[in-house]
Amino acid sequence: MVKNEIRYAVIIAVGITIILLGFWFAFGEFNPFYVVASGSMIPNLNINDCVIVSHNVPFNSLKVGDIIVWFMSYQNWE
Repeated sequence: MVKNEIRYAVIIAVGITIILLGFWFAFGEFNPFYVVASGSMIPNLNINDCVIVSHNVPFNSLKVGDIIVWFMSYQNWE
């Protein structure tokens, strides 16, 4: 019985690892899901909308109307 529980735990851990690696390879990020926090994009995006972000887009392929998401590190704030 304990052997089965260990085996199931290992299978679940491997499955989660494969999913996370898939996100990383597909989107360039382990967690590509973001929640819109402000109303600055209304009417295109509403507050609390969930978006999927791809980090593998070259800058020169952007066009008018594309939405750009960036991450600002709080470590540099003084």
